[in-house]
Amino acid sequence: MGDSRTERKRLVWIVNFINQDIDQLRSNDFLKLLIELFETIVEGVPSIVLPKIKSGESFLKDTPDRRIWAKSVQARIKSIFAKIYEAEKGKLWTPVLDFSKRISVLVGQGKVMIATSPNFDTDLEFAIAQLICDCSPGTESTRSLENLKRCRAPIGRGRKKTVCGNFFWQAHKKEKNYCSMKCAWRTHSAERKYKKRS
Repeated sequence: MGDSRTERKRLVWIVNFINQDIDQLRSNDFLKLLIELFETIVEGVPSIVLPKIKSGESFLKDTPDRRIWAKSVQARIKSIFAKIYEAEKGKLWTPVLDFSKRISVLVGQGKVMIATSPNFDTDLEFAIAQLICDCSPGTESTRSLENLKRCRAPIGRGRKKTVCGNFFWQAHKKEKNYCSMKCAWRTHSAERKYKKRS
């Protein structure tokens, strides 16, 4: 477990990343997102396969392939959050992510060591779950998911009304109910219109 402030910033960045609409990003914003994605997640996670790059070509290029790749990483992380959030509602302990571990015996310099590490196919899921645990309040063995929230702001009008559904991390003690100011205003505006009608 590293610096808790750094880990919380990393978790907040990841939550913001999974809520991004990658198709709507301008080219410069997408390139910034690629750099941050690489620095925040990709460097330490071998299972994230980078898109194919021609020799001599830079990874930092806004192409449809790179956007598809970023959306696939986004979908993978979003599914982890969804599994954890949905299972949290239940009363019983529910295994939502299972990890197989590799056990290695390392020998060198006259010493022997047994090392365990997650399987490379699930190391992104393990890293995200570990980060959520590290940033959640509680004891070393059990952590509370009270800071992981889902936005319930209304979207749309009439019968097609849905809710936002974006995840957000409540980083401060003050209660936060919406993922953004836009959703908070949207909700308060809808409540005011409803009160006027009544």
